[in-house]
Amino acid sequence: MAESGSWQRYNRDASISITVLGVFFVGLRFSSRHLGKVPLGLEDALIVAALVLVKYGLGLHQSTIPIDDIITINKLLLPAEVFYCTSLILTKTSILAMYHRIFHIHQPTRIAVYVLGAITIIRAVSLIIASIFQCIPVARAWDKSFPGRCINLKDTFIANDVVNATTDVIILGLLIGRVWKVQAKWGVRISAVGMISLGGFVIFTSIYRIITLVDVNFDDLTYTLGRSNAWCVIEVSSGIISACLPTLRPLARALFPGIFSRKQSSQEPGNSSYPKPGNGGLLGDSSRDRVYKRPDVGVESDGDEYPLTVVKVRGRVEEIGFQ
Repeated sequence: MAESGSWQRYNRDASISITVLGVFFVGLRFSSRHLGKVPLGLEDALIVAALVLVKYGLGLHQSTIPIDDIITINKLLLPAEVFYCTSLILTKTSILAMYHRIFHIHQPTRIAVYVLGAITIIRAVSLIIASIFQCIPVARAWDKSFPGRCINLKDTFIANDVVNATTDVIILGLLIGRVWKVQAKWGVRISAVGMISLGGFVIFTSIYRIITLVDVNFDDLTYTLGRSNAWCVIEVSSGIISACLPTLRPLARALFPGIFSRKQSSQEPGNSSYPKPGNGGLLGDSSRDRVYKRPDVGVESDGDEYPLTVVKVRGRVEEIGFQ
């Protein structure tokens, strides 16, 4: 709830807490992949922009803010919109790239990834262009004293966010559907689907942000945009967390070997129809996508997410299963 006619505390607390959590999960992701320290990303720029906006009065009624601060807020909103769109596109394409690497052998999934990737990129680029050139001249976006015209950016964002939420649902459903069909024990499949389903919170944030946008009033933009601004940060950070979750199995296996230990195969390649990948350390096999070949049989193993094994016989997919 807003206190004393202000969304400032809500905006600040929500932005900081979810971003700290997002940075924490990015740290876990990079630790899991053994890539060293966490570099600064666009999500960091987004939280900085959010905090600066709060300083200049975002979350307060416009009538209580000096005109110079209103102009400053409007100037900061433009790059914040660009950061928001760019962060979303990078997070979503990162998830799609992971899907492609794991399920590239399955043609329908591969095609779906390409289509969703194209929709994501086109949507984000169009929204970035609309944000930058929302007014002609551009300066009218932050100073209405300039003569010119502006598009209805509120309706543009709502329309694009509906598409964004729809693609979120499709992406989550696509992964759950593929994982549920793999060859594995029920417990393994349920745990994998359960972890992936946590991405449903991203869908909630996308839908709720649409609701907050409906309440935006450009006659009192600094106040009515405060809640929507906070949910921008929550949406981006929760998307980053969702993208990190499937990559944390190696780290969990290292920290809790008794729980996440992988069963060793009791069969040698010579005694089995399907040779098994090695267990060469934290990431499984030493290569990320090694193929073990027999004249008619190959096994492709993904080494870090819930590790999948694809068995091909004479070039045809026979089964996809968890190691």
